[in-house]
Amino acid sequence: MVGTEDRFRDDHIVALIQALPEFMGQLSESADALALVSVVQDLLASPSEGESQYIGLTLQAPFGVHLLGYDPDTLAARAEAIKRTSRCAGNRSSFVERLH
Repeated sequence: MVGTEDRFRDDHIVALIQALPEFMGQLSESADALALVSVVQDLLASPSEGESQYIGLTLQAPFGVHLLGYDPDTLAARAEAIKRTSRCAGNRSSFVERLH
């Protein structure tokens, strides 16, 4: 079982990972950016348990959203299909003509 101190450390590391994109954009020196990239590479190469969980959830969440069809592009495509279907259902002869 993970101790309170380990859990506290993991939570803080996860918070730092979440802040990386914003922080990376603020770096003005390429040497600083390269150092940060090196830290990120090390983190991805051998993450702690908390880091592994965060990385896994971060990668799985968008896939789940897409799989369930809740991403904006899929919702827009479904809405458009429903609009087309309702227009066609209202005018069946026009729909049959379009099929031929």
